[in-house]
This record gives sequence, structure tokens and C-alpha cells, in this order.
Amino acid sequence: MTDLLMLLSDHALRRPGQPALICGTEQISYKELDDYSSRLALYLDGKCRHSKNPIVIYGHKNPFMPVCFFACAKAGLPFCPVDTAILPAQLQMILDSVNPSLVFAAEKLPTSCKCRACLSLEEIRLVLKETRISSEDVRILSASLRPTQYEDIFYILFTVGKNGVPRGTEITAQCLHRSLEWFCREKDFSAGTETIVINQAPFSFALSVLDFYAALACGQTLWCLDRHTQKNPSALIRSLLDSHASVFVATPSFAEFCLDLPDFCEKTLPELHYFYFCGELLESKTVQKLYIRFPAACVYNTYGHTETTAAVTQIQITSEIAEKSGPLPSGMPKPDTLIEIWDNNGTPVEEGVKGEIVILGDTIGRGYFKNPFLTKESFFTCVREGKEFRGYRTGDMGYLQQGILFFCGRMDLKVKVQGYEIELEDIERNLLRLPQISRAAVLPNIRNHKVRNLCAWVVCPEKHISDKTYTSQLKEDLLSFLPEYLIPKKFIFVKQLPVTGNGRLDRQALKNMVS
Repeated sequence: MTDLLMLLSDHALRRPGQPALICGTEQISYKELDDYSSRLALYLDGKCRHSKNPIVIYGHKNPFMPVCFFACAKAGLPFCPVDTAILPAQLQMILDSVNPSLVFAAEKLPTSCKCRACLSLEEIRLVLKETRISSEDVRILSASLRPTQYEDIFYILFTVGKNGVPRGTEITAQCLHRSLEWFCREKDFSAGTETIVINQAPFSFALSVLDFYAALACGQTLWCLDRHTQKNPSALIRSLLDSHASVFVATPSFAEFCLDLPDFCEKTLPELHYFYFCGELLESKTVQKLYIRFPAACVYNTYGHTETTAAVTQIQITSEIAEKSGPLPSGMPKPDTLIEIWDNNGTPVEEGVKGEIVILGDTIGRGYFKNPFLTKESFFTCVREGKEFRGYRTGDMGYLQQGILFFCGRMDLKVKVQGYEIELEDIERNLLRLPQISRAAVLPNIRNHKVRNLCAWVVCPEKHISDKTYTSQLKEDLLSFLPEYLIPKKFIFVKQLPVTGNGRLDRQALKNMVS
């Protein structure tokens, strides 16, 4: 039995009535989570004993989704959580690739999607209800199951690439255990089992390791914000008030959305104290605004990928650090993890030199599900200091300074303008130096495979004059620290920037608007 499953069983015995998850008006206790997942595992063992194909679990922030997750783990079957934000065509690609013996659908599958067998939420509840044996007998029968072992695949997370085709990252039980072992030890609040943790990201997003899995491993309560609540300002603040949460785990983009709400502050939310960020570049301006709203806060920046079982670095960003220019530090790597910076030839560079961030360590996934070509492109093994490591090429740009990683953005966001090679995220950081700009995103306007100019989408809360006049003022102000060729030609003023279902900046949505 994996360590996480043992922890859940222990929590069920020690604090049976404590909510493990609260999702809107529904919740599930630790006792229910452990008992229901064991009952469902026995059902799975009977139905899928001769098939080791992963189980697809479809839905959005339903408390029965974790029941299905841990039922799969107890039955020794890998699972693929898929959020309802995915397009039906992409969901069908996943179903065709995985060929699951069974799909657990916490929400109804799109009518266009076909699979071998599907169990709806009502049918899942019926299975649990029909298992009329006592909890003690369930525990005895469950002892005969072979749960997911360390080197077995625990879950497969599918992400959609630029070509619109989903690719699944295989994460072993050992990877998840090592990640949780480190993160739960590092969290200042890990000793408090009464801690309530805000969950923003879908369960199918790697960020869930920092909130969903970490909260359950530590015996805490996860307060889930569904997609509707996240998009509705009044519903969002009401949910945060009702939560009494002390921990906020999210993408920086979601934090920026919250910071647009006047009630997102220490006075209204006095218990909210810890802020953890991952999944995107964290900007100094975001941290500075957080400290204005929450003066006693502890803000942490982390760095990692789906392929590395989420975060592999962490650092507390103090108000003093946030005041410095340049990218924020992402922290030191966790134990048994090395970070190197490689040049275009795959050779490690000296400290302080920018290059591709490469991660070596014990939380690197197996590779991409049924995709040896992509696996070979990004995953590898190597020897360092006499020890063999699994490695992953991130495609991110960064540098090391005194062993601390500085993440500078995606390498594929580097373009050539007028013969100069520039980083779009570097221009975005410079735009944010203007006090009148609270958020910014920059994309190239490409015609005939050539970058013609740059276009900026900006949020300027205090703008009260025409777009043309305000654009002229911004360009004039930017000339004081940016050369003219780096200043976007066109500025589009918006109330907020679009985000994906995972809460990240949606650059594709902006790209579709470039004219």
C-alpha cells in the first residue's frame, strides 16, 4: 500500500468526521473517503481484474472524484482525471488512447464521446449503496487487493499541446510520495490538521499536488472553488468568507483576478495567511499588491512541471525581495533533485548564464503515455556525482544564482523583432514597471512567418481617457527604460486577461485576436 493510502486510512481512524473535501454544498469526510474508495476498489477488482488499462475519471470539483481516484489506487489501477473544461474532441482522443475498461463520470460525458463502459455519478452511488457489508468487513476484504506500488503508475495527467492533441504524463506512486514528503515537510502549517486549504486548480492540473494531495496527506480540509464560483466575483468572495481558509494555492493569474476584488484583503479574510504559487511566472507586482492587502502574509513561489510531479523548488518571497528588479527567485531545489541550465547544444552553462532549465531528480515522471517519440525528446537518464538520475528538459528559460533558480519564462516565447532576439515575458515585466498597468500580456503579430510588430493587452484600472491618447502616454513613459523596437505597436485595453480552465493566462485566446 502506498504511503498516501496509509495516511488516508490513518486520518479516517483518527478524525473520521472531519471533512476531507468541501465542494460547494457537498462534502465528504475522511471516514467516507476511505470507506467509499475501498468499496469501489472491490468493485473495480471484480470488473477490471484482467485489465490494467487506466481508468478515466471525468468531472469537475465533485467530491466523489477523489473517491474514484483512491479506489483505483487501492485496486492497483492507474487513473486519468479529466476536467470538463476539455473539448469533446480532445476528450475522445484521450478515451481512444487510454481505451479504459471503465469510465467514472462524475458529470455526464458529451454526447459525441464514445467509450466501452461508463458509470455515472448516480450509478457510482448505487454501487456504494449496494455494498451492504460493514466497514470492518470492507477493510478485511480490501487486504486482499494489490494497491499501486512505488514503481507503478499512480496517475496520468493529460495536457493539451499547441497542436491541440492531448499528451499524458505518467507519474509513479514513488514520484508522488517523494513530492508530498518534501512539500508537507516544508509547509509551515503542516502540523495543523484543522487547516483549510483553498483549491483553485482542477484535479487534472499538476498544481493539485500542492493543494489536493498535500492537504489530504496532512489530514487537512480542502475547500474547492468550482469554475462558476471563480468567474463570479460576488460568489467567489462569499465562498472565501465561508471557507475560513488559511492557505491559498493558485496560479498567479487567479491571484490577480482576486486582487481586482476590494474584499480580497486581510480585513475581510483575517484567517488567510499563506499564499503558494505555481504553474506560471510570478510577477513582483502581484506580490507587492498581496502584501498591501495582506500585510502579515507569507508568500511562496515554487517551480515545477506536470512531468516533475509539480513543484521541485520553493522560496518565501518577502516584501524586500519583491521590491527588487528582475525576475523573482523560484527557490532552491528539493532534496534528491538537481537543476542545471543547458545551452542550445545540451551543455551545462556557468552560474548566472541564461539557458534551458533541466531538472534531474526522484520526482521525474516515467514519460508520455504511449508516446515514445515525445518521451525521448524530453526525458532522459544521466549520471551525476556517481548517481543515476532521471531528467526532464523543461523548455523553460532561466538561470542559477548561488544555487537559487530564477525562472524567466518559456523559450518558445522568444521571437525576433527587427533582427533582435527578444523574450516576450521580459517585455511584459517591463510594461508592469508602469504603475498605471496592473496586468500585461504581449504577443507577436506574425504575417508570412515573420514578426511584423508586437501587440500588448493591458489592464489599466485608472484609465479614463481615449485609447489613442492613453496609448501615446504609455509609449512615451516606456521610452524612459525600453528601446523603441521593444515597445508594442498596438495596445488593447481590457478589464481582465483571459485564463484557461487551469487558471493560467490564455495566450491562445489572445493570439486569435491578433490582427
